[in-house]
Amino acid sequence: MEILDYLETFINNTPILGHAKGFLHYNMGEKEKGNQAMKSSTRSTCTVIGATIGLGSTVNSVGIVKLVCTSGLGGVIGGIVGDILIGGVTGK
Repeated sequence: MEILDYLETFINNTPILGHAKGFLHYNMGEKEKGNQAMKSSTRSTCTVIGATIGLGSTVNSVGIVKLVCTSGLGGVIGGIVGDILIGGVTGK
């Protein structure tokens, strides 16, 4: 059973797959599971977008430390923005 829980968490946190899973839960009348999948995958999407923007800001710079720092910071900011957006939409 533990591996199934892990697999469900993995899918929920994967952009696009988690959104598809949430949509299927909504269609089956499982609103809470649908909300969980949608929130997790949306936050992951925001984190990936933030990290990508951070990575893009270092294209013309030199140094792996700067690359990792800006990408990581972008991911953190993206996750925070995702939390704010999800909280604003759901009211929680």
